[in-house]
Amino acid sequence: IWLYYDKLYKGGDNGEYLFRQAAKRADGITHCYVIDHSTRYYRRLRRDGYRHLLRPNSLWLRLHTLNAEQFCVTHRNKLRYLGFKVHGRQFFANLVRAKTVATSHGLVIDHVPKSAGQQRDNAVLHFCASPRERDALLLPDYGFAAANVKLLGIPRFDGLRDEQRDFVLLAPTWRVGVLPPMAEGDDRYLDTFPETAYFQTFNALIHHPALLDGLARRGRRLKFLLHPVFAANKPHFQPPPGVDVIRGDTEADYVELMSRAAVMVTDYSGIQYDFAYLRKPLVYYHPPELPHHYKPSQVFSYDEDAFGPVLTNPDDVVAEALAAVDRGEPTAEHRARMNAFFAFDDRGNAERIYQALIASSQPAGRRS
Repeated sequence: IWLYYDKLYKGGDNGEYLFRQAAKRADGITHCYVIDHSTRYYRRLRRDGYRHLLRPNSLWLRLHTLNAEQFCVTHRNKLRYLGFKVHGRQFFANLVRAKTVATSHGLVIDHVPKSAGQQRDNAVLHFCASPRERDALLLPDYGFAAANVKLLGIPRFDGLRDEQRDFVLLAPTWRVGVLPPMAEGDDRYLDTFPETAYFQTFNALIHHPALLDGLARRGRRLKFLLHPVFAANKPHFQPPPGVDVIRGDTEADYVELMSRAAVMVTDYSGIQYDFAYLRKPLVYYHPPELPHHYKPSQVFSYDEDAFGPVLTNPDDVVAEALAAVDRGEPTAEHRARMNAFFAFDDRGNAERIYQALIASSQPAGRRS
């Protein structure tokens, strides 16, 4: 038994793409994916013929967890995701025998050893997409040996496509100073959210007259993807005509959004790497009043490595975003940075990882 999961209320991430690749094989392994059965992701998997879709927090999931050989995880704190609540976890933790392999939800570029380090879930393998990411994971703070970090790509990149390009995507990340992360399922609605610099900054941008006028003249919409941590605060935004505010937890298919977007405007969000994988233009908005909440990366500098212009003034952001829509491509400099960043430029990431997992799961004498 191999178990895969992403966010329990949401698929479309590395866990689902790796599960899809593995579950179609006649390899003698029962491949199981954990997903809320009320979601469209569950319905889509069922429609596509996939079985062994386990309900979160179910007895059936817990039994599979205790009998599994391998966990393929995108988010750490695996026992929480695999059905064991905090008050009973200590009675079962020593019965779990499965090894953990990781393909992070976001590329490990920021300095985040507390959430992505080897010690977090005793991960025996970590798969990554960029030599820069591998360099980060081999920093002493993460605790990985070189043999445990595999540069094979990440599965969800396989689903990315360059399609209609009919809107501009605004996709900033969250800020811990506005609203700390809470347990999954907790209500993150904040009455005072409109008073925060975060709301005021991005609410002003989605109402920017030059942006609205420029997009309307080009026949494009603006889609504002509200990070899952802030998604419950969507009612605070009153978007003007031509703008859609989308909850990142329940309303967004990230792969579809990035495949169809013409340009991405972001700040520090990890989905910048997915968009760069498509070689489509990015614009960065780094307002001084909203600094990044992670420790600066030791392997990536926005001054030298960013995939698009890094700006602090909203007027400049608007001008660059509209120019990028007209241009349709990254500049030569930024495309060169994208090309240098990724180890692979194909749709074979999940297959490479699957083959590596099969090889690592066989006794030495049986490996071919």
